[in-house]
Formats: sequence, C-alpha cells, structure tokens
Amino acid sequence: MQEMLSNYLSNNKESFVSKTIVALFQQAAKWYPEKEAVKLMNTSMTYRALDRSSDALAKYLVKHENVKEGDVVVVSAVRSIEAIAIIMGIWKTGAAYVAVDPECPSAYNESCMRIGKPNLCVDVNYLHTAVNSEGDASPFKDRSRPDQLALVLFTSGSTGKPKGVRLLHSNISASASNFDSIPFYSSDVFASLASLLFVAFVYDLAISMALGCTLHLVPTQIRKNIQGIADFYVENKITVAFLPPHMAQKYMKVDQNSPLRMLLVGSEPPRNLQKRPYQIVNVFASSEACAIISHYDIEDHRSRYPIGKLVPAIRGYIVTEEGTLAKEGEIGELWISGPQVFDGYVDLPELNQERIIPNPFDCAPAYSRVFKTSDIVHMLEDGNLEYICRKDNMGLLTKPT
Repeated sequence: MQEMLSNYLSNNKESFVSKTIVALFQQAAKWYPEKEAVKLMNTSMTYRALDRSSDALAKYLVKHENVKEGDVVVVSAVRSIEAIAIIMGIWKTGAAYVAVDPECPSAYNESCMRIGKPNLCVDVNYLHTAVNSEGDASPFKDRSRPDQLALVLFTSGSTGKPKGVRLLHSNISASASNFDSIPFYSSDVFASLASLLFVAFVYDLAISMALGCTLHLVPTQIRKNIQGIADFYVENKITVAFLPPHMAQKYMKVDQNSPLRMLLVGSEPPRNLQKRPYQIVNVFASSEACAIISHYDIEDHRSRYPIGKLVPAIRGYIVTEEGTLAKEGEIGELWISGPQVFDGYVDLPELNQERIIPNPFDCAPAYSRVFKTSDIVHMLEDGNLEYICRKDNMGLLTKPT
C-alpha cells in the first residue's frame, strides 16, 4: 500500500502541477498522518504533527506580524526539523521566504535581508514561541497559490555576485511533478545533505513532502565523513540519496551493505564511476529551473557521461550564436522553457531582459518564455545531451572533437 500516493499522483499529473507543495503536503498528511515526515538523528515529526506546527506558525505570523501575500520572510538557515515547519508555515500565509546563514559572507546575508520583511527573522526559537502561544487548534486555511512567489535563492553562479532567483510555487510543483521519470516512490526514504541556501534542499523537500516520503536530514557532523554517511544510510535504511561525484566515488569504496535503491550524482561532471547494485543517476540541475533539468542513468565505466534527456516539464532548444536551432550534432547554448523556469532575478531588469525572452520556437502558453542557460551542449546520436562548458568559458562555438 506504500506506493498508493505516488501511483495516484502519477495518474493525476494535471492535478499535481495545479497545486502548491503545501497542498500536496497536506494531501500526503491525509494519506499518511502518522508516518514520519522528517527526521534528524533521534528526533522526528509525523505528517500530522508537521501540519499542525506549521499551522500554528502561520496563525502567529498573520496575527502578530501581519505577514501577508507578497511578503518575503527571512529564515535562519539552520538545518533542522523545525526549519521544515517554518517554511511550510510561511508558505501557508501566502508569503515567501529567503534563507540567511551567519557563516556566509556579509554581502550574501545583506542581499537577503534587504528583500525580507523588516525586523523579522524566523528561527527555531520563534517557531517554539508560536506553537506554545497558539491555543487555537483549528486548521489554518492555506493561502498559497501556484502563481505566488515561494522563495528567493541567492546564487553566485559564474559571476561571483549574488543574484536573487525568484521561484514561484508553480516552479516547485512542476519540478516535483517529474518524480516518476526518474522515478521516486512514496515508500522511498530520502537523505538530504543540502543546506537551506541551495535549490537541492528545495527539491528534496518538495519531492519527499509531495509523495509522502520520509526525509532524513544528514547530521552536520558527518556530512563530510564518507564512512559516517555510509553508516547513516544503513542505520536509517535510506533508499535515495544525492552525493557530489567526488564523494560518490569514495562512497562506492565503503558501500558493501548499502541499502540504497538510487544514488543521484551532480553539481560537477561525474567521471569513472563503477556500476553498483543500486541505480546511479547523473542529474543536471539549475537554480533557475528549480533543480533537475535532465538526467542520465549511469550503467558503465566512462571518462565522461552525458547529462541525459530533459525532464517532462521542460522543453529545450540547442541554439547557435546566430539564434537558430543547431543542426544534428552541432553545439550551441541550451535554452529551456516550461513551468519550471523561474520568475526572474531580483532587481536585475537588464539581465532578465537578456536571459529571459519570448520563445521564438514554441507558442504554447506554458512554454511562451525561454531562459538562456549559458550552458553549451550538443545532442548525441541516441538523443542524450552532452555538456561541453559554460558559455563564459567558450570562444567560438565549434563541434567537439
């Protein structure tokens, strides 16, 4: 029966993409109220408890802080169970969030604080105050909508200057809707290494909460310890995890008792990975596309792997310097369109005008905008994409040898 919700969602995709992650999470809470939603070491919170805690925070924010649709609430970026409740609570009010981290450079945090609601930063202590002060146990009516801003992620990209990526609820739902192309199931147990500052965290949260999975937050003290991670996977019966390729290679040397069904690798080009009993998937992702753009199943040892085929919610075009579609085998810049494509950068109108344009190749309403990724690719004979480099690092576009 564990697969019931993921099967239901797979057969009702239109319903899936028309909802926010909050609505999908609440649906999962009805299917699996007593199932662990999120766990960190020996502490966990069920779907029912997470729904109630986030309701209490939403009520408190509306009543005491006048938080409303269009606001951006600053969140302290501490990886915790409470952080999940905080994000859900903020979303329920119709507001968005931006995460700050004391360990980040001051310029980064200043960029975040500048767009946040003045004099408000929600952290674990704030959540506890909200939960303990709210005597009303009635459900909070969710105010999130697909067309609302959900969060702002600041990413340096290739320029080194923080750029605020505006992600809507519809972007997150569309990204999560690709779950069955990889695939993920409601019975999966996820392990998340990601900080709240990165799109990988948003993806882990969206997929697991929409499908009714259990999301384990990998403890900070073992995040860079491969043996510790391997033991953590075994102890918690993790079935799906993400590791950068250099960590994946080390993990494969100590994975004799691995419970994994699937290992996602990405953030840097993987090389020379060995076939394992579990599925290995090379994922190509971007903050501007709310995580995964394409994926490729790694089944053999190679010095270079394709980035695979695009996920269903994205349409892509390989475009030459002249602005025309590349011919078969010719390299060009990858342009993408569809409901995963972000709303634009914060306060960068010229960059938005340059990188996000009307789609010259498709007039369908859902694909009317196209984002120029600055990623240089070409298509292999089998239809998989191969990544070449960033456009900034490329002179003349020529076919790779």
